Amino acid sequence: MKQIILTLLLVLAALVPSTMSAYDFEVDGIYYDINGYEAIVTCDEYTLYSGSIIIPEVLNYDGITYTVIKIGTHAFENCIELTNVSLPNSITYIDDNAFRNCTGLTNVIIPNSVTYIGNSAFEGCTGLTNVNIPNSVSYICRSAFSGCIGLTSITVDLDNPTYDSRDNCNAIIKTSNNYLMLGCQNTIIPNSVTTIGISAFEGCLGLTNITIPNSVTKISDNAFMYCSNLMEIVIPNSVTSISNKAFSYCTGLKSIIVDSGNPTYDSRDNCNAIIKTSDNNLILGCQNTIIPNSVLSIGNHAFEGCSCLTGIILPSSVKTIGLSAFEDCSGLSSITIPDSVISIGNFVFMNCISLENVIISNSVTSIAFSAFRGCESLTNVTIPNSVVSIDGEAFMYCYSLKSVTIPNSVTTIGKHAFFECISLTDLTIGSSVTTIDTSAFFFNDSKLTSVTCLASTPPDYIGWWSLFNTKTYRDAILYVPKQSISAYQNADHWKSFASISSLGDVDGNGELGINDVTNLIDQLLSGDELPAWADVNGDGNVTIKDVTDLIDMLLGGN
Repeated sequence: MKQIILTLLLVLAALVPSTMSAYDFEVDGIYYDINGYEAIVTCDEYTLYSGSIIIPEVLNYDGITYTVIKIGTHAFENCIELTNVSLPNSITYIDDNAFRNCTGLTNVIIPNSVTYIGNSAFEGCTGLTNVNIPNSVSYICRSAFSGCIGLTSITVDLDNPTYDSRDNCNAIIKTSNNYLMLGCQNTIIPNSVTTIGISAFEGCLGLTNITIPNSVTKISDNAFMYCSNLMEIVIPNSVTSISNKAFSYCTGLKSIIVDSGNPTYDSRDNCNAIIKTSDNNLILGCQNTIIPNSVLSIGNHAFEGCSCLTGIILPSSVKTIGLSAFEDCSGLSSITIPDSVISIGNFVFMNCISLENVIISNSVTSIAFSAFRGCESLTNVTIPNSVVSIDGEAFMYCYSLKSVTIPNSVTTIGKHAFFECISLTDLTIGSSVTTIDTSAFFFNDSKLTSVTCLASTPPDYIGWWSLFNTKTYRDAILYVPKQSISAYQNADHWKSFASISSLGDVDGNGELGINDVTNLIDQLLSGDELPAWADVNGDGNVTIKDVTDLIDMLLGGN
């Protein structure tokens, strides 16, 4: 039976071509798929188009004539050496990602036969300087021209019933609802526009200033995202809706002004920010923002990508800091979170690569997902006793952290919470920790010399990788309560430590003795910071009580 099956497999293998083709045929270096008598321009798996290409209206292959009707999905994607494409009048459809990231493409004429331009069709075509939309186009997907940062001219045929570029505005506007869907560095927004659409100016590096007319009521998601040379924003009194991330990564932004007559937003006290008046939520700030004392919350993405922000004072009125509020603020070096703050959102300080010191208030109960992920300069962080959970990836890739003390209030430590904190030499895990998730303390190049766990019962580890790496288990000493040594020696992952010693073993010889008492007294008198394993009673503090408790342990033999 096995021989029969093997024979069948060999026969099938012989029938299947060694290389599967991603196209139906090729003519003059251009690849096509076929659908009946219609041809769709596609790509070869291994070849990228380059130079100047002319796509024919009809072609003949194997005695059959085909009409070219479509530029297929990904047909020219990433063809960075493609400079020019001539499209025939038979083309009706330019599909998703058709010319995406064709950075060398400087000119393309969209024929009057095209009705549809797909998602990201020309996204990232940085060499394109002009776009002309013919009257045949009835649908343009929102990201069709995202990232075309070289655009200086945008026109729509006067006879197009769906879109227009009224008043020579250098933009594409949806006629039916006055929605500006694509602008460029030379756009003048007409007074009739009511909405600046999603990603309308995203990545428009040449945009230095823009006047928003009194007719615009809404600024959509990512509308001006990555407009890094935009220096000033003036919000007129007509704007009643500004979406999240509308101005994220506008790194050059220095001035933000809201018209005093605006009923929804304000920039009170010359704060250089946009504040939602009804709930005192700061939704957009910049490098020159001074947060007023009346602000109750820092909104989602409020300062995201503000790389020129070096410092900011959070007033005592602030209670919440939203999602990604300071993400990628690469110049921010320090932050103090006031006692009023009760909530820190996910990703709040992620990738703040210059952030060195953080003081977290005693009102914070959890450190959110990826809150400080990628803060590679962070050397010191004090986790207050109010915190009960440290969420996943909270301090992931904080390469400069040298010492971490997880207070006795914390019960759970999330997945990858301190993953790759390769500079950590000392780690203290509080007495209330019951659960540690996947690779919370896994470092490929570990420098840990001591791990102190104050919990009487070894915390459960629920991950699929090792809790610590082999070097930590071999070189670091695990300090635990004296009465719990046996439990740790028999607990999964914890038992992998080559050396497990008792709290109070100040001299590190593996035993408790009178020398530990004298060393502890000497260190207390010196005023120097004491190691975590000197905390004999595991209360999170090293005091004279630890000396008396250590003496009691020696006398009682416990």
